[in-house]
Amino acid sequence: MIKKICPMILIAASIVLFIIPLLFAESRTLEVTYGDGSTQSLMLNQPSERIRRMEFKDGMNQRQQSNTIKIIEAKYGKNNRNCDATGFVISQCDGKMKCQFTTTNAMCGDPLYGTKKEIIVKYTCGYASERYGKADENSTLSISCE
Repeated sequence: MIKKICPMILIAASIVLFIIPLLFAESRTLEVTYGDGSTQSLMLNQPSERIRRMEFKDGMNQRQQSNTIKIIEAKYGKNNRNCDATGFVISQCDGKMKCQFTTTNAMCGDPLYGTKKEIIVKYTCGYASERYGKADENSTLSISCE
């Protein structure tokens, strides 16, 4: 009789300890689909809802990386009234050796209507210290790691 009960207790404990938490767990798996159609599942340390930014590293050597722009932050506005232009600037400059773009309200909206604004971009060139680029509204900002 004891031999029959022990396996049942072991099965019940396994269900409680391993299967039930999986049913109520937050999403911790990232499904990656590659250009060739193949997929890969990656386990995350934090729930996927907490992800704010993902970076893709391709194994370039440090010398190559030191010549490419990595945008950290871009703010557009004046007098502490600004909008986040980081996404726009990343799309224009990240991973390039140099870039330029015209600063307009199209980057992230008009945070201070009727006032001339400016953009301040914080970036790095590889592992070097932070650099800054600044330009007034409707002018061209050039950033370079050359």
